[in-house]
Amino acid sequence: MSQYSTQEVVDQAILENEKQVEVFHQKGDNLLQIFIHNNSFFIKKGCSVGYVGNITFERERVFEKGIGNFVKRRLSSEGTSLMTASGQGCVYVADRGRSIKVLRLDNESIFIKGNDVLAHEATIKTDIKFTKNLGEYVGSQGLWTVRLKGTGYIAFTSRGVYTLPVIPNGAPVYVDADAMVCYSGNLNPSLHTDLSIKTFLARDSGESIQLKFEALKGVGFVMIQPYEESSKKTDT
Repeated sequence: MSQYSTQEVVDQAILENEKQVEVFHQKGDNLLQIFIHNNSFFIKKGCSVGYVGNITFERERVFEKGIGNFVKRRLSSEGTSLMTASGQGCVYVADRGRSIKVLRLDNESIFIKGNDVLAHEATIKTDIKFTKNLGEYVGSQGLWTVRLKGTGYIAFTSRGVYTLPVIPNGAPVYVDADAMVCYSGNLNPSLHTDLSIKTFLARDSGESIQLKFEALKGVGFVMIQPYEESSKKTDT
């Protein structure tokens, strides 16, 4: 039988779906498969592109994650509208062809831009956080982030990420807040202004205002993407 026959395509798909894999399983760069066995997961609203089995979807209740989180979401426009998926089967998740990154937290925390959060286990707690020490830099999306904390799988999207390690006693890491995707929970960014660049260009430059990361408690990381997601740009 030809490897390109329709029967072969179906057989390969069956074998692929029967493989023993982790709860969150990436199918290429931009599709996520979530296995659900009588438990529930939070998934970004509108990002379920298919499912197999007996799956129930419910919209996240307004105050499900607390009144405080609801108020902060209103003030910051940060955070993602989520739905819960529960039952028995698997769900396929994607977000406009964007790259997907899966991590498993082990009693850890991570800060991610709210619109980039794609899915997470119900064991993960979320909270919208205001990043301190950034002075008047309110215009950037890097000011408000969503903290995911606990033990379990999470998935988020980007235009493709590159990981920058932040090492104790090492050189500080500087990133453009609009190019930042996420950073580990043991880091506390501060504002850094590069006056030389600003003066040279004789105008306000995005690169003249950066986030500075230094590791104070163990090795940390920052993930960046080759794209600046300014709040003034439309995401296409």
